[in-house]
Amino acid sequence: LELKEFQVDLIRGKVEALQRAEKEAVREAKRLALEAERIEKDKQTIMDMFGEENTNNDVGTRLLSCLPYFLPLIDASTYGQFILTQQAPLLGLLLAPFVAVFRAIPFGGLITFFLFSNQSRNRNLPRLLRFNLQQAILLDIALFFPSLFGVAGAGLSPEIKAALTEPACDFIFLTLLACILYSCVGNVLTGAPPNKIPVIGDAAERTVGGPFDE
Repeated sequence: LELKEFQVDLIRGKVEALQRAEKEAVREAKRLALEAERIEKDKQTIMDMFGEENTNNDVGTRLLSCLPYFLPLIDASTYGQFILTQQAPLLGLLLAPFVAVFRAIPFGGLITFFLFSNQSRNRNLPRLLRFNLQQAILLDIALFFPSLFGVAGAGLSPEIKAALTEPACDFIFLTLLACILYSCVGNVLTGAPPNKIPVIGDAAERTVGGPFDE
């Protein structure tokens, strides 16, 4: 063997590269440990700021959690004009005073909307109530989309619009009523799902969830 065959420089270079990689790994491990410690401190600070989650789930809370749905129900009464006057007049009579009082208050809907939105983030309130406040808000917002179909159908003939108006309004009102009943029954019976409306319930859950909820 000749000396050049030992490739001393190559071996030395590989050893030095391994040593550098080892030192870099140690530095990275220390950096990650410091970062994890910082994140844990930040997490604890946020938890201290938010406080403990109110998980009260008694009968009073369950019943109270049904009240926010008066907002979308009252706003949907316009779509329920045919059902409430022809097919379910008793329900219309029961709902009429609430609609009248609600609409007599200037900007009543807007005030209620912002009140619900604000209180849904109040962690002093039970989580179940906050969830239903937010879900009622999103359900009320969903009522905006049917109005777009009315705008889109403005160019239709009066005969076609007259034929479509009643079934469309009935469908919207009955769908919303089914969502409200679904939520309220879940609240009263279990205080947990099945009171979560698909899609809308998931969005409400994300909104009221704590900073580190799964």
